[in-house]
Amino acid sequence: MAIPPASASSRPPHSNGASSLLLPELPAELLLRIFSHLPFSSLASLSLTCRGLHRSVDEIGWTTWLLSRSEDNDPDPQRRIEVLSREEGNQSGLKRVREMRRCDEVWASKAVRARGFGYKELLLASSGSDAMEPINGSGGRPPRDWPAFPCAKLCAQGLIVAMRSLVVFWSSASLQDQAGICSDRKPRVYHLGEASGWQEINAVEVLEAQPDSIVLAVGRFHGVLELWRLPIGVDDGGGGKARARGMGSCEPSPGKPGSVQSISYLPEERLLAIGWKDGHVALYTLNTRCELEPLFSWKIPRNAKLWCLHLGLHYLGGEPWLAIGCQANTEPGCNPSPLIIYTDVLHWANQCAAAHREGRPRPSPAVIWPINPSRTSIYALASPRPSMSSPTFPTHTLYAGCHNGTIVALDVSQGGKFLARYRDAYDDSPVYSLSLGVGQGSRSIAAGTGRHGCLKLYEQGRDREPLSYPEQHGDVPKSPGEGGEGWTLFPPSPPPCNSPTYAVVGEHGRLFCAGREKCWEFDARGTARSGMRDEAIRCKGAAWYRHREMVLMRTCGEEGEGGEKQEEEKKDNKKKGKRWSAGGKGFWRGRRR
Repeated sequence: MAIPPASASSRPPHSNGASSLLLPELPAELLLRIFSHLPFSSLASLSLTCRGLHRSVDEIGWTTWLLSRSEDNDPDPQRRIEVLSREEGNQSGLKRVREMRRCDEVWASKAVRARGFGYKELLLASSGSDAMEPINGSGGRPPRDWPAFPCAKLCAQGLIVAMRSLVVFWSSASLQDQAGICSDRKPRVYHLGEASGWQEINAVEVLEAQPDSIVLAVGRFHGVLELWRLPIGVDDGGGGKARARGMGSCEPSPGKPGSVQSISYLPEERLLAIGWKDGHVALYTLNTRCELEPLFSWKIPRNAKLWCLHLGLHYLGGEPWLAIGCQANTEPGCNPSPLIIYTDVLHWANQCAAAHREGRPRPSPAVIWPINPSRTSIYALASPRPSMSSPTFPTHTLYAGCHNGTIVALDVSQGGKFLARYRDAYDDSPVYSLSLGVGQGSRSIAAGTGRHGCLKLYEQGRDREPLSYPEQHGDVPKSPGEGGEGWTLFPPSPPPCNSPTYAVVGEHGRLFCAGREKCWEFDARGTARSGMRDEAIRCKGAAWYRHREMVLMRTCGEEGEGGEKQEEEKKDNKKKGKRWSAGGKGFWRGRRR
């Protein structure tokens, strides 16, 4: 990144015209690159230099170091955590790194816990209002019997799950409990407008998250986009119905619009993109008063059916791009790729707005139609944010979840060049949601699929499928993957819901999934907290299998599912002179009579 030269009056003596900046004043993207190459002892010493560097190292330095560190090949002993002194080990950032490392051990051993939360009580309460009486009296099915299609978002303040006409919020404090989403502190429920038991909220996006409130963009089934502010500052112990405040609505699509299908927000540019199912797309900018200002709207070509869209950046400070996933069209003469990428979308939208005001023709956009080896519909899109930039997940990489169960990785900066593919050879269920930077080392991709309650995890470099790039990019060697192995994670039996995993969000130590009837959680922090015993986690173990081996395994929960915990207790107690009773009631000490 080029630094503008300083003026002659501001140059220090003997500078020879060279500009200089203090290290804490460097952009965050440049600091990420510097921190990734420092040994651990130097990074700890750097944080003690000044207040600005201490804040930078504490916020992004430790995490960046851990993500850039190779667990398999790291001969430098100075980069190990064990060499740090006790004084350096008391820093808050280092404590988070230690917790992340212990979470990695849990992910590696697959000792993941699972718990679920049902929507039944919430949906019954929402459909019991007076507004539902005419619908219930029509002779059709009551709204509580219709399934919900939820969407989930995770922010610093907590977890948000939107379904039907409700928004359910778990605060970050309640999620830190041992029981997670099943803790005694019940979630807060918000009714957005009139209470309804029908599916009304199709998409949500977090625009602003503050300690006392959250601003949401809500896409309705009837095509209207709304802004709502959810108060979260008053802690009433959870379980209460809170009142949300509407901040305005808009209906930019001309004529009778279709339902809002997808919303994407780019906080670095304060840019919001909305997509309707009929193919209309609109761009908005968010001002400092949290008000939407229309920028430009258009319709994607060939009357394609829109499924999802995603805003991304090539790098911090670069031009944003917009990716749109559509329904596959196999008609003759149509482009077989269901993926459209608008490069420099903000610059093109400003040009179109100026041309519309001046009465000039609209300029043509810079569009990429990348070759999709799957040639099927695309239901989910994801790319890393500049704030989580790491060598594992570059910001210019786009991941697309397809109808046939594959995940395709593309390089937007190189014209949509095909990079890799991830898939389960034994399961071709559609991919409905994606989450990046999770699992061991924050190097995995989590995919929610059409299989009931399943969550698939692929490590970015190890589990990609070895195949060549498309022909127009040249014949290149096969990718160095190990066969696209990956593994699938199941919730505890019985399954949490008989529906696909429509939404998955997460972080390094835990993953949250949402289906039609329940929201469930996979937690790898059970053995990661200091002073927490494994038996204190009141939840069940999760079943899993590797895609190549197809052998179903089960982690042991508190009650010893799968018999693994009982077998371990047998071995330990045999050494202590205890014997296993034939009646299965436990161990008894002494000689057999």
